[in-house]
Amino acid sequence: MSTTRLLYRFTYFLIALIVVTSAGCDSNKDEAGDAPDLFPAEAFTMQTDLFNQNLAPKQAVGINFAAAALRVWPVSLALGANLIIPSALTTSALQAEAVSEDDSWVWAATAVANGVSTAYSLIGTRHDEGTDWSMRITVQGGMGGETLDDFELFTGRTTDDGASGNWSLFYPIDGVSTNVLSAEYAIVSETEKTITYTIPVTAEDNAGDTIEYAEIDSLRTFDWLQAAASIQHFVTWSASDSTGSITASNFRSGVKSCWDSLLNDTPCPAETRLP
Repeated sequence: MSTTRLLYRFTYFLIALIVVTSAGCDSNKDEAGDAPDLFPAEAFTMQTDLFNQNLAPKQAVGINFAAAALRVWPVSLALGANLIIPSALTTSALQAEAVSEDDSWVWAATAVANGVSTAYSLIGTRHDEGTDWSMRITVQGGMGGETLDDFELFTGRTTDDGASGNWSLFYPIDGVSTNVLSAEYAIVSETEKTITYTIPVTAEDNAGDTIEYAEIDSLRTFDWLQAAASIQHFVTWSASDSTGSITASNFRSGVKSCWDSLLNDTPCPAETRLP
């Protein structure tokens, strides 16, 4: 089964699951309040909507911004499609009540929608350095009759406060559990965070690539290394005034190239080249 088909199927039943489990649940911790903090939503999200502007009809933008958009936006869409899964399941877990089982905490829910029966459990096991996580799902009926039996969809580890950690996403491809995306994140404050995505060398597309996204106050950076082609794309922009720059191995010979608040080309304060 292709990754695209799996992604479509997973997204379908996750949406159904969230709709069902969001009703009637209002707590994610037991009365003792000792359940570990889950992955924060910020561990999965990037703010790259600026680069969707080049798709607007009749919008004139400079070559520099257009070159950045052609790199940032497609990659963001591809990552975002996969991020729907861990993000949605974490959101859904927040609607369930955590139950203590031995040394672990378990958030569990079931749903039946459009003939598809879905059950999941998010398991958090505390240790000295933080919390280990495992998301396991069971899907029966519908969607072509295919089933998943206690499949481990993603794993991860967080610090006790959830401010930093890592996670790995898995799909069942040709009957084999296959890592399709991994990430590490650090949330320093409400205005500063870093997420580094890694695509496994065994992936169908962009094998071995890494994408580092960072926020520092209004500054945003997007650093994409294409492993197979040995090409680096480094894009920066301001969330407050939309100005930015691109420095890419295969654009303008690696010279830093900038745009202004209207997205038009403008001279950079200083030109730099990638090594």
